[in-house]
Formats: sequence, C-alpha cells, structure tokens
Amino acid sequence: MADRKNVEAYYDEHITGKLQGFYNGNPRADMGWKTLTSNLLSAPKTILEIGCGIGDFCYKMYTHWPEAMVTGLDISPKSIEVANRLFSNDHLRFVVGILDEKVFAGQKFDLIVLMDVYEHISNEIRPSFDKTLADLLSEQGTVFLTFPTPKHLDYLKKNVPDEIQPVDEDINIHTISALANTTATDVILYLEMEIWCRGDYTHAFLRKPEQNWEIVSSSARGMKRIIRAFRKLIRNNNLLSTKKSRLNFVKRKLGKDL
Repeated sequence: MADRKNVEAYYDEHITGKLQGFYNGNPRADMGWKTLTSNLLSAPKTILEIGCGIGDFCYKMYTHWPEAMVTGLDISPKSIEVANRLFSNDHLRFVVGILDEKVFAGQKFDLIVLMDVYEHISNEIRPSFDKTLADLLSEQGTVFLTFPTPKHLDYLKKNVPDEIQPVDEDINIHTISALANTTATDVILYLEMEIWCRGDYTHAFLRKPEQNWEIVSSSARGMKRIIRAFRKLIRNNNLLSTKKSRLNFVKRKLGKDL
C-alpha cells in the first residue's frame, strides 16, 4: 500500500496539469459527463465526488443541478485549496482527506461520482472503501465510475510508465460486480469507451433498484429527450463554456499563483 504522505505529495505536484485540463478541456471528463447525464433517472439532491481534484467537475454538476448540494473530496490539500478559491459557494463545498466511515458519518448521497479514481484505491482497502460507499448511498442512490481498462493500464505500465500513479489497480467487471453486491445496486451500464483509442476506458453506472418500477410510455421518453435538449442549450451558454472564458476565470481567481 502506498504511503499516504507520498500520495498527497504526488497529487499536490500536479495542480498545473489539472488547471490545464480545466481550461483546455478534458476528453475523459467530457465523455464521462455524457454517460452520467444520459443514465440518471432524476436530478440528484445530494452529490459527492470522490477524488474531485480542483473541483471543476463538481462545478459542472452544480451548474447542471443548481438546487443540489455538491461535495468534493480529495486527498490533496493543494487541490482542495484551489477548488475552494475557484468554485466554493453555498451549494458547493470541498473537503480534504480520504474516504472512511467517519468523514461523512450520518450523511447520504443520491449520486456518488468517481472519475478516474477507483483504480487508485488499493486492493487491500477496497472492501472497507466499498462498505463506506454503501453506507453513504441513499435509498435511490447511484454510483458512477470511469476508469482505464486493464489492457490500457497494462499498455501505460509498459510504454508510458511516467503516467502511472502511486496506486494503479486493474478494474474489471468482476471488481464492479463486487462493488454492486456490497452497495446493493444493479449494474445498469458497463461499457468500454474510446477516448484516445478503442477500448481504453470503461464507464460503469450502478443504481439502487427502482422501488416503483413501471413501463414508461414512448411519449414520456420523448418529453425527457426534449427536456435534456433544453438543458444542453442552457449549458452551452454557460459563462465557462469556452477555453478562453475558463482561462480568464482561473487567472482572475488565482492571479499570480497561477
């Protein structure tokens, strides 16, 4: 198991790259966003992102669901400092630390997001980590994960070792099935994606079973498509929708610290 201080230091050192990913755009986050919003049944009221980095994906969720309470958690103190300076508000807060049974004791979340994070949870602690996720998930809760496929991770280890992080474990359908069993969720989606090459990432979507399931008419589905299209139009007019606006936003918030 990697030493926690070394892990903190590793992510503290990568703030610049995270900022660049925000204002230049991040294909992995963009693809994850499409999968997430396409599979949610309703707007979540409480959201937790584990491994939130500088908080840009949390901010995106807040702008899409402005009535929700969004919480970002990250092991990197510097990441959380930047996240607070950039995005913190009454509906969006950031917490530094690791996920355990104490950090959010008694709280429940409708949506828990792990964007390129689950592979960085060591095999030794994953059972307790999964149990904590189960305790935090609401009765209508959803868990959404993105992670590199084992074949892509193997390629990186052999050919681009500098991109390997202090902990990088293989995640496959059996790992996700175990998570679903612990969290009492159904695996709604397990799909290999193409970010830079075919089959390099996987998206997994786990959801608590619907208590009052019924067949939805085609007209109702059509209305949902109209609503999604309208929301997309609103998102596209967001003040941070372009690279230039995001870069100016970061410069204004961080100034000389950039």
